[in-house]
Amino acid sequence: NLMVLVVFLKYILRGVLRKIVHFLNVGYRLKITPASVAAIIGRVARVADQEYEALKKRIKSAARVYVDETSFSVLGTNYWVWVFRTANDLLLVIRPSRGRDVLLEILGDDFSGIVICDCWRAYDFLDKLQRCWSHLLRKAKKAVKSRVSRNFYKSLKALFVEIKTYNQKKHSLKNRRKKYELMTLKLNRLVNYYKKYEELHEVIVYIGNNLENW
Repeated sequence: NLMVLVVFLKYILRGVLRKIVHFLNVGYRLKITPASVAAIIGRVARVADQEYEALKKRIKSAARVYVDETSFSVLGTNYWVWVFRTANDLLLVIRPSRGRDVLLEILGDDFSGIVICDCWRAYDFLDKLQRCWSHLLRKAKKAVKSRVSRNFYKSLKALFVEIKTYNQKKHSLKNRRKKYELMTLKLNRLVNYYKKYEELHEVIVYIGNNLENW
């Protein structure tokens, strides 16, 4: 309990060592030195490192991994928080890079699972991609400026609902492939119809460059 409290004071409340020592003394009459507090933090870190490495191994062996990244300031310098999510695990890493090197570090160059992600080009080298519909629908909704773009957004949502409804039941691999081809054809027709509208250019390119992975 003391170790958990020390970590809480240090990293959640951002306390410095001498203030943590003072808090423990005043609040609990616990006589402890800053060096002992530092030793507690080091001990917790060593145990956490073991779990962290085990977590990375589980992520690497997962059948499906949802991945996303967002900017993050570290002492005024721009870094990136990468999120790797599976059905059972969640891994966060903070790196100065938004490139494929982070994916290689975490997933390895022989990852055989499916990566669910947005259309950021760093993911393109991976073999099995499922592009994220949440990203797509947010982008399409943001582009709504007229009746045309609103209808396009509604059409995309309708496709997504159809996909979700279909996936609520089990189907044979053969039928799933047929459904995939049909839905990709529908999406392609939608893109071809709306590509003449300049206001939708960015979304259309976003979809079209990754048409086979939706």
